[in-house]
Amino acid sequence: MNLGSAARPGTPEGFRCCYEQPVGVSGVEALLIYRTIRPWRDFADVAKRLAELGEAQFKEIQQRHTGKDPEQIAMTDAAVEDGRVAFARRGELCPLLDPQTHRCRVWDVRPNVCRMHFVVSDPTGSDAREPGFDKVVARNIRLPVRQQVALMQIEKRMMLGVAPFLNAGQLQMLQFCEGQTIPEVGESPPRFAADGQPAPKANRNNPAAKNFRRSARGAAARESQEE
Repeated sequence: MNLGSAARPGTPEGFRCCYEQPVGVSGVEALLIYRTIRPWRDFADVAKRLAELGEAQFKEIQQRHTGKDPEQIAMTDAAVEDGRVAFARRGELCPLLDPQTHRCRVWDVRPNVCRMHFVVSDPTGSDAREPGFDKVVARNIRLPVRQQVALMQIEKRMMLGVAPFLNAGQLQMLQFCEGQTIPEVGESPPRFAADGQPAPKANRNNPAAKNFRRSARGAAARESQEE
């Protein structure tokens, strides 16, 4: 495909592509990236920035959504494309890019969507704020179907129900690895118990639990009397 000289995201030549964040990622990619960035000294600042930019992009999309439910937006909705372009025109670089060197800090584990994006025209036009943004010529190589299916099977076996975007996925991995499960919609995330399992909720209708509470109160009362 003659892509040897094409500019690539995450390099000084193609870093302008990194304005178009957050990008889509798989659960396995989100986990690998999280393991890479978690030891960083500035991880807290990076995580905060990921949250800010992810929320800002979603708001741009919501503002353009014409459906009844602002939370239910299909990926094929025109609001998604228009919102992402509007967000890119803000000129916010990906938090995983070094602002001084213009190199990706997670280059070895960067998402496939970044890894397989090649700009064959003038890379300066990749900046959405430039007049030639609409005329950029790029090549996006997709994973073969068999590899995509294999990746989905791995995620299913690992129970990685992670958001399919870089920013939200990293924040969910943070929540999960810091001792919380990834909750369903409307469900509060329970803490893990000391044995590594989710702590069970108290069952007020369980006779054994009631008897335990009574015996505990009785023991406490006896101890106070003895003192």
